[in-house]
Amino acid sequence: MPTEDTTLPGDSASVVAKTDEEKPDIRWDTLQDRLRLSVVSISTSHCFYFGHASAASFNATGFVVDAEQGIILSNRHVMGPGPSFHKATFFNNQELFLQPTYYDPIHDFA
Repeated sequence: MPTEDTTLPGDSASVVAKTDEEKPDIRWDTLQDRLRLSVVSISTSHCFYFGHASAASFNATGFVVDAEQGIILSNRHVMGPGPSFHKATFFNNQELFLQPTYYDPIHDFA
């Protein structure tokens, strides 16, 4: 079956539909092995969680953006703008303490 070139309405870019033979062989287990190196589990404890009357402790996720600089991206509501304690755990159970370096004032990432 030959490839079919179609243009989407209102878009000048064309999309090429590929046959099964032309699709890349992406296996879930291979993809998972590659990605799990970058995903971390984050344990967070806030002494006083802003907007709430009591302390908070929960788990969340993040991912490595730059391993050389030690940058992990997560959500602002996870890291919190107040006094807090954060620990990242990698798939091999290696643990690192985290120090927030940036909170986006509008979007939910830190």
